[in-house]
Order: sequence, then C-alpha cells, then structure tokens
Amino acid sequence: MACPYPKLPILTKKTPLPKKATAKQFSIQPWVSTQDGEKVILYGKYKLGKSTLSLLLPNPAFIGIDDGARKLRHPVTGEPPNYVQGIEGFGDVRDVLHSDIFDNSKTIVIDTITELQNWALPYMFKTIKAENKQTVTNIEGYGYGKGYRHLYDTMRFILADCDRHIRAGRNVVLLAQNGIIQQTNVAGENYAVEGPDLYQSDKVPIRGTYLAWADHVLKLGYAGLAAKDGKVNIVKQRAIYVHSDATFEAGSRTIPAEYDVVEFTKPSDDSIWRLLFGGNNG
Repeated sequence: MACPYPKLPILTKKTPLPKKATAKQFSIQPWVSTQDGEKVILYGKYKLGKSTLSLLLPNPAFIGIDDGARKLRHPVTGEPPNYVQGIEGFGDVRDVLHSDIFDNSKTIVIDTITELQNWALPYMFKTIKAENKQTVTNIEGYGYGKGYRHLYDTMRFILADCDRHIRAGRNVVLLAQNGIIQQTNVAGENYAVEGPDLYQSDKVPIRGTYLAWADHVLKLGYAGLAAKDGKVNIVKQRAIYVHSDATFEAGSRTIPAEYDVVEFTKPSDDSIWRLLFGGNNG
C-alpha cells in the first residue's frame, strides 16, 4: 500500500535551515506631516461655485466626472482647467489614481464624488457577482442589504487610492453635491443634517466614512441665511462654513475654531485656501 503522505525532504549538513525572520524595528518620533497633502471635502448646492473655487487651489488637475467645469475659466488667469481626458467610468477613475499622471500636479480634484457613487453601481454589477454566481443588473439583485454593503466597499477603494497621493505630498479635494439625511438621535427624535450627498445608513455609512477620512470638510453656502414664518431673507453673498453646528457637517483639523465662516466674495476670492495652505496658497 502506497504511503498516503508526501515524503519529507531529508535534511543533510548541506541543507540550509530556514532563516529566522528579522524583527521589525519601531521607534517613537514627533508626529508631524509637513510633507503630506491635505484631504478636503467641499460640498454645496449645484452651481454655487464649488468648481470655480477649486480652480484657485494650488496647481489643480480635475477628474471631471461631472463635466460642468469644462465651461469654466480661471478667475484670475482666464486659463481653462487642466483635466484628465478619457475618464468614462469608475474603473477609469481607479486606474488613473494608480497612474503617474499626477506627478507634476499639486492638487487632485474629483468633481464630484456624488456622481462617482452613481458610477460605482455599474462597476459593481460588472465586477461583483451575487452569491449564486449570477450577474446582477440592480443593487437589490444581491439580496437584502448586501448590495449596499458592496457599494460601501467599492467606494472605500477611492479613499485608499487617494491616500497614496496624500503620502506623496499632493492635496486631494473631493467635491460633492449637498444632501439631507435624518440624523439618528438616541436621546430623542431624529433631525435633518446637511452634508455631502452620499449614501448613509447605520450599517452602510459611506457618507460618514468619507467625512471621517477628510482633514477638512467645507460647506459652500449663503452667508447670513435666515428663515422666518416660512420665508427666507434674500441673500446673494456666498461663504464657506468651516465648523459645523447641529444642522450641517463641517470641520477642520488645522483651521482655528474662531474661523467659523470664511468669505467667498467673488470668483477670484481664495481666502479659504490661503487660510488652509498659508499666505502663498501652496
């Protein structure tokens, strides 16, 4: 009867023994990130000026998922924006983020992640099969709740792709449309909160994960907006909200709390970027 087990090699004096793995060395150092880029989410209502404001960033290159920026010109120089040509789907966005095309760029602008989330769906249907190995054509085809979990995992890839540019010293700015969700309040009634228009639930927190990733979450809105008796005061002046209250998402790891609202008085007003990057705007 043949032996059912494979034969083990016979060790001789000439047979080298496996080398012991070298232990990784650790150290404690000051945690500074002066060489890293900034992670920024800028959101607001459509056609309020997100893309225009992004043109004032340090040497921006656009991944134009929403192609509205093609109509814009730099408010100071009059030059058209630089953008990545040929982006047609979610896979293209991932591929270009893994390329070396941005080596000479200081800032990457994804315009917008709201539309990118829509692009993620056909990418999922093509690359992720249901548990029965069948190809699905809609998010419910994966089974109850499973499709939204796939969407969450797919959208998280983008953050990891962006992090490699942050470590290389490039800024990443994610533009988003604004969206309203019901905030879960364990102490009482739920309430409405404005933030980036991304899917959010207790089990699938895409919006929350993106907000946690960013160093700076900025809301572009109207300055001094107030409502009374169902009517709103007429305001045309725009502003960037840097720190949140209970009604909207915002925040910054480095901009002091006293800068709650920063002016955006005209298309060439780069006050927020000078505040964020320093007086020379990068």
